Amino acid sequence: MYISTVLKLPKSSKVYVVGMSGLEHELATEGISHLGGSSPSDNTLEPFDLSKFEKDASVKVVLCGLDTSINYTKLSKAFRYLLDEDVVFLATNMDLTYPSTGGILPGAGSLTNVLIQSTKRIPTSIGKPEKAMLDCIKAK
Repeated sequence: MYISTVLKLPKSSKVYVVGMSGLEHELATEGISHLGGSSPSDNTLEPFDLSKFEKDASVKVVLCGLDTSINYTKLSKAFRYLLDEDVVFLATNMDLTYPSTGGILPGAGSLTNVLIQSTKRIPTSIGKPEKAMLDCIKAK
């Protein structure tokens, strides 16, 4: 909702997702095209080859959330998109950990921190308990 109602992303634009199918479903619900996420080409353990990577010029947002299949390819592609200052950097939340059966694990914020440290950019956190979430509710 934040992307469609607050950012008002043009329909011709896309979002690069570091995250799982739930994020992709939410984007699809809002009619927002996306790359990355659960795409087989991004879910690989093959080394990332920058010489074979072609940036999609329609990517205007990088959205980072919890991704239990995180890999160097996804982080590298997100990093390359975020080098463009016009690309918006969003995080679902900045939780450093998340509880799971049997104990605590790294959360979405831990993954997002890799991109924060490497790009020196700070994302807008759009999940609870952030103000951005309230902005979405007001905009709808």
